[in-house]
Amino acid sequence: MRKFGYAVVALTMTQVYGAKAQVLKNNIDSVSYALGMDVGSSLTNNGVMINPENFLKGVTDATKENPRLIEQEEGMRIIKAAFAKAAEEKIKVFKEEETAFFENIKNKAGVKHLQDGLYYEVVKESAGAKPADTSEVIVHYKGTLANGKVFDNSYDRGEPLEISLDNVIQGWKLSIPVMSVGSIYKFYIPSALGYGQRGAGADIPPYSPLVFEIELVGIKEANAGN
Repeated sequence: MRKFGYAVVALTMTQVYGAKAQVLKNNIDSVSYALGMDVGSSLTNNGVMINPENFLKGVTDATKENPRLIEQEEGMRIIKAAFAKAAEEKIKVFKEEETAFFENIKNKAGVKHLQDGLYYEVVKESAGAKPADTSEVIVHYKGTLANGKVFDNSYDRGEPLEISLDNVIQGWKLSIPVMSVGSIYKFYIPSALGYGQRGAGADIPPYSPLVFEIELVGIKEANAGN
């Protein structure tokens, strides 16, 4: 069975490289194919649906200066409308997913509503001092998306974060003053109190609710005299 399996893999790879040699005969062929992959991936990632045959006809007509089926100005209008519609559909999905997430969270045992759609649960309580909403705090934290994907984790870096609550997202600004030094809370932050419709880089999509497990290690003002 192992020999048969290897034979099949070898045959498959031979077919792949054989097909590649037939299609990509020179650098122009390779550039053309790479551009097609890049454009195709971009359109797919943006949610724009296309008919590949008509797409290729458009490329052919443009590069060979054939008669156009659509004038350039009309074509730009169509493209703009298609991208706008795709963006609206993605936003709609994001918003629906966020609503469903919080419908589930607010019914979870032990979860309390703080304000403005922000929920929390106590992992570990403490009787330490509480920060003001302008304090500089020392925190350990783990941030995840609604699907559980971790996008940031101070524990993995091996050192807590020192930051002023004047320089954090609104969700943190509302959340952390509720805590006492030494406590650990889990906060469920709606996108409106996080990164909103823009998201943050590649890790946090638009309209993403954020889940932060935060340990309040200390308050800088309280330690200034030590």
